[in-house]
Amino acid sequence: MKAKTADGKTGYRLLPIKGVNIAFSAKRIQKMGITDDIKDDIFTKGMRAGAEALGNRPSTKSRGHQPDWDAMFLQEIHGLILITGERRFTINQELKIVKDILCAGGTPSVKEIATIIGDVRPGDQSGHEHFGYRDGISQPAIKDFGFPLPGQTTIEQGTILLGREGDKPGQPNWALDGSFLAFRKLSQLVPEFDK
Repeated sequence: MKAKTADGKTGYRLLPIKGVNIAFSAKRIQKMGITDDIKDDIFTKGMRAGAEALGNRPSTKSRGHQPDWDAMFLQEIHGLILITGERRFTINQELKIVKDILCAGGTPSVKEIATIIGDVRPGDQSGHEHFGYRDGISQPAIKDFGFPLPGQTTIEQGTILLGREGDKPGQPNWALDGSFLAFRKLSQLVPEFDK
């Protein structure tokens, strides 16, 4: 979009683009009084229960298989709010709106456990994924949505959307077109991978 900058020059600026995604754990959904079960054991049991099967190394300070995760993630977490935007300013504005809504009446309705900020690659690497690649085909295309790129795998809608072709039968009606969100903090060795 063409606009005047603060110094009076005409130039281009980014259009504000923002998104808010709210995800709940199975326990939180039940606490909200929604009792129709989603047919997915991994979701129902929670990520911590599956940590050993996922190959997470155990903590040396615990008995059994307590994963060696950052302490904040060892707490029971019932929800996640993901805010996206074209720049940090837009994200901070949207975060303030979300926090104001959650503190309506002056009392917070949720407990904030952590805020994690993710950034895209800067400069000439803008638009590249975190390892620096920009092939556009690492994410699969979804059948009947858009046009797959040459070499891109196409998956059934039910692979990511509940209640669609390719999903497990018997999902509750309220979950139609919903999806699962896995939030994981992983250490990845980009320079070592490049070598």
